[in-house]
Amino acid sequence: MSNDNPSWPTAGERLFRSDLPDWKFNARLHQSHQWLAYAMAYHYAAETIFDDLKRRGGGGVDFLVYPLAFCYRQYIELQLKSLIQAGSDLIDEDPKFAYSHNLDQLWTRCRTVLENIDPPPFETDLDAVEEKIKQFDVVDPTGMSFRYPVGRGRAGEPVLLPLDLNTFNVRHFVDQIEQIASFLDAAGEQISAFLDIKQEMQFEAGDSASMR
Repeated sequence: MSNDNPSWPTAGERLFRSDLPDWKFNARLHQSHQWLAYAMAYHYAAETIFDDLKRRGGGGVDFLVYPLAFCYRQYIELQLKSLIQAGSDLIDEDPKFAYSHNLDQLWTRCRTVLENIDPPPFETDLDAVEEKIKQFDVVDPTGMSFRYPVGRGRAGEPVLLPLDLNTFNVRHFVDQIEQIASFLDAAGEQISAFLDIKQEMQFEAGDSASMR
């Protein structure tokens, strides 16, 4: 990605400004439902990267695979945390995800929450999602494998990505992750609808009590 008209940094200019005329580019931060907002952001970023890959006919895949996979992993982690939080609110439990980055641990907690929702998702769907999440967790257990080339790794291994994973089809990978996304997003919509009903019932119960 070359820049035919490079510009150099100048002293005295602030990075974060909201007083410029192109106000449509002003991003609003600190939105409600922060976990979901972050999850949606990384999902959208991953989709945008893959759309660019398709436009290029696969050109640049050896480089774009890293931000693509990283964004998808971030999406899954954040969406699981969003579901745990919202689902726990629905069933009146403590979220208990302890800010872990481990997808397997997060999914285990998320599955328990989903199974306690009435009606719960089909067990076959839960099993299929679990299978794919566990595979991703083996390749990237800490969220660092597609972020850095080396690190402390597992058992002292400096290379973060498994050494036996030399290549994979990115289009197939995206198709599989989007299947997970469809399930997780649908579960989130279901929980949101149930929360709305719960809040309405609590509001009506409060009104009834105040009228006595």
